[in-house]
Amino acid sequence: YEGPHSPYALKDIDLVIESGKKTALVGASGSGKTTLLKMILGFYQPASGEILIGDTRLSNISLKLWRKNAGAVMQDGFIFPDTIAANIAPGSEDIDLDRLAYAADVANIRGFIESLPNGYNTKVGTNGHGLSEGQKQRLLIARVIYKNPDIVIFDEATNSLDAYNEKVIVDNLTGFYEGKTVII
Repeated sequence: YEGPHSPYALKDIDLVIESGKKTALVGASGSGKTTLLKMILGFYQPASGEILIGDTRLSNISLKLWRKNAGAVMQDGFIFPDTIAANIAPGSEDIDLDRLAYAADVANIRGFIESLPNGYNTKVGTNGHGLSEGQKQRLLIARVIYKNPDIVIFDEATNSLDAYNEKVIVDNLTGFYEGKTVII
């Protein structure tokens, strides 16, 4: 990342991710999984080689359009200093309450949200101040579910969850994944 003479984060990668299928990336910590996902999302450009979406180079596709069709929960996901509803549906002028409840259900955070005095209108602090790490992660998962993208990318999306919440969410996601390209 430090320029053209820095060591490669990834080298000699040849990977096909099939549309409409689930793909798991597995490797040791520091092996480049997150870097690869960020390259797929267009945050990093390859020093050599290319990333193709079908037969089209990613560099020839509008990143705004590409990211509009993708939903990602990254290790460094961001919670906005706003309401819970606005964090699940950022940028939405008219939030669909049924979609909001569905997203919260699948992310197994609806009970927590609805137990708060202001429910979905509860304000959270900068980067989720006042929420546990697991609650933040579940909000980020709910955000992707609310967006309902064609491409779903989860970068260790459940690493801050206890075993119970992880199992419930993984089971809930099964139906959500249908027809989507999923990279975990």
